[in-house]
Amino acid sequence: MSSNYISFIKKQKNMRKKLSLLFLIGIILQIVLITSCKKDEKTENPSGGTLGEFTDARDGQIYKYVKIGNQTWMAENLNYVTANSWAYDDEPANGDVYGRLYIYDAALIACPSGWHLPSDEEWKTLEMALGMSQVHADSESWWRGTDEGGKMKEAVSSHWYLPNTGATNSSGFTALPGGYCDDDDGSFSLIGYNGFWWTSSEALGDYAWRRYLSYEYGQVYRDNGGWKPMGMSVRCIKD
Repeated sequence: MSSNYISFIKKQKNMRKKLSLLFLIGIILQIVLITSCKKDEKTENPSGGTLGEFTDARDGQIYKYVKIGNQTWMAENLNYVTANSWAYDDEPANGDVYGRLYIYDAALIACPSGWHLPSDEEWKTLEMALGMSQVHADSESWWRGTDEGGKMKEAVSSHWYLPNTGATNSSGFTALPGGYCDDDDGSFSLIGYNGFWWTSSEALGDYAWRRYLSYEYGQVYRDNGGWKPMGMSVRCIKD
């Protein structure tokens, strides 16, 4: 056997070893990249729940949603045009950002198929999933809990006026300060300062239970003072 042939065989063996080593390094790099991507996904989803989008078949609008605890909520205010609903200052661009403001009767039927206007109890379930105690969840008026409102508020100063106390949006709920429409004269108030949301739960007379969040507080306000002819925001919850 010639020395040239032996040298050729050795070179072939060395080449195979190098290729095997490169192949192994490639596999290790893939594992590192996959692991890294998984960590990034968790970082981008602070709520730890399922994030996604769906299309409202009625008008083609796309909404984000987030799963918090055992509930799935829209992560945006509803912007579906109905009778007795308005964009703030009658400016469609405000509706695109903050959603529309609905009177109570319109809010009850505004959500798309497969979704509904949440009850007072469903709001409580959300609040307790974010750390609020049962006692605070059941209490009326004034600011309840500790930092649950901050966990719900979008932490973007261009939408909420400063100081936007406690805002982290760690839940992924992305609450926005859409203000309200006054039932007496049709005027609009408090965009950027407060967000007001209907519940489906009626109170005495022409009132319903509601929630609101403020730029000044990191807690959640609950009362039965939602005057049904007022225009307020709608967050839909999945059936």
